[in-house]
Order: sequence, then structure tokens, then C-alpha cells
Amino acid sequence: MKATVIFFLVLIICIISSSVKNHPNNSSYIIQESFKQSSIMYLTLQIVGLLYLKGINLGPPNITIPLIASLVSYINSIFMGYAITSNCKKPKRSNIFYISLIVPVSVIMMFILSSKIFAMKSGFYDIFNSGKFSKIGKYVAISFWMSMIIFPAVSYTYFKLVQKACKQNSPIILSRENKNEN
Repeated sequence: MKATVIFFLVLIICIISSSVKNHPNNSSYIIQESFKQSSIMYLTLQIVGLLYLKGINLGPPNITIPLIASLVSYINSIFMGYAITSNCKKPKRSNIFYISLIVPVSVIMMFILSSKIFAMKSGFYDIFNSGKFSKIGKYVAISFWMSMIIFPAVSYTYFKLVQKACKQNSPIILSRENKNEN
């Protein structure tokens, strides 16, 4: 019941953040994009966790969960990169593909941490099973932490994309003016 309520709250956040269309130069774009990507990540991982709980074998969870999460985050980051470079005079779109790898790498690292460190899951065990191990607590904890790493990863990726993908190839010309010369 608790997981269902959380799922629907995140679904509402996902719908709202996906329906708001801010321009990448707008100051609220990065917040909206972070909420959108984080909620998409959480919902996707909750669906995967639900499939595992229902007994549907998608493969080993230690491979399947980070693989699905990294694909979802990478695709979302590429879309964000294309939105950012849409107004560049000479965009370097090839930079989007390698800079966007920041988010999936962060997600995979958070999966490893949240899977191995008991303290990151213990609060969720308290909520769902009075402090005892539960699969639903485990999947909610992993989903939560993997969706939370999206915020700093997307922020860092956004600024790297603005810096590298819109950079001009033209040379910088420096001129020296000396007003004291006769």
C-alpha cells in the first residue's frame, strides 16, 4: 500500500514535470529536467522491481536493474543535450553522446552503493517490514537512491553540455591596445 502511494505521487510529479516545457536557457529548466528524469527513473525501476516481485524473470537483478537504469538515463540525457544545443550556431552534437554518459555512470555507481551498504536500505526496511529484510523495501530503496543521484548528475551534465556542445570552433583573436603609445 505504501509503495503504491509513493508510486502514484511520483507518477504525478513525472506527468507535471514532463508537461511543462521550459527552454534550456530558462533558469528553471534544470530543475524541471532533474525532476522529470528522476521521476522517470524511479517509475521505471519500480516497475522492474514489481516484475521481479511477481516472479517474472528478467535476468539477474544485479545486471538487469543497472542496465535498464543506465539506458533510461542515457536516453534522457541525450534528449536533454539535443534540447540544449537546439539554439547553438554550430553545435557539437558529437559531444552530447560522451558527456551524457555522466548520468548513467552515476546511476550505476549509486546502484552498487545502495545494493552493498545496508544503511542505505535499512530505513526502507523499517517502513515496509518493521526493520526486517523485505524485497519491496530493497527495490524501493534502490529505486530511491538511483533516482536521487539524477539531480547532481543532470546538473553537472547540463553545464558540461552548455560548455562543450555549444562551443565555437572559431579562433579567439586577442588584440592589444595601448592608449599611451604615440
